[in-house]
Amino acid sequence: MVFHCYIFLANDELLVIHLFTLPFAFDAIVCDFLIFQRSNVAIKPTIYKLKISLSDLNRDIFDNFNLTIARHPSETLERMMLRVLAFCMNSSEDLVFCKGLSDTEEPDLWSHSMDGKLGLWIEVGEPSVDRIRKSSRVAEQVKIYSFNSKAPTWWQHNQGQLLSLRVSVYRFAWAQMQ
Repeated sequence: MVFHCYIFLANDELLVIHLFTLPFAFDAIVCDFLIFQRSNVAIKPTIYKLKISLSDLNRDIFDNFNLTIARHPSETLERMMLRVLAFCMNSSEDLVFCKGLSDTEEPDLWSHSMDGKLGLWIEVGEPSVDRIRKSSRVAEQVKIYSFNSKAPTWWQHNQGQLLSLRVSVYRFAWAQMQ
């Protein structure tokens, strides 16, 4: 599977994401980010406006998205961009960004069906097993996108418990995220 995602930020910044999954390695995901960013520190959430042209050949999705993303003051740019990448990898009409770090009861992204059932719960980072266990009870599908420098330790510590749940875990190497 190959994704090419070009994201143009509001002030003519450009983010280019190339995502490749390797068919011979179950956990291997190669992600190449080219980030041209501004360097400012914000106390309030920083608002990003993104234009995304998505071409997902495996799911036959060819779409354009205009997104407005709020980056929490304690959120890193890498985490925010992984939320965007998770959106691209799971794009559907019902998928929306949640409050994320601002609300501990909601995931980073989720999708509800027309009858109100929670179809997809997406976490970015290294959530606790209890949180994932609870979310797997209420959502039909749960996905975790881990990326941090401590992600390998988190995975080793929680792998046995997470494999017993119906959860998909995608691990990105921290060096590739920077």
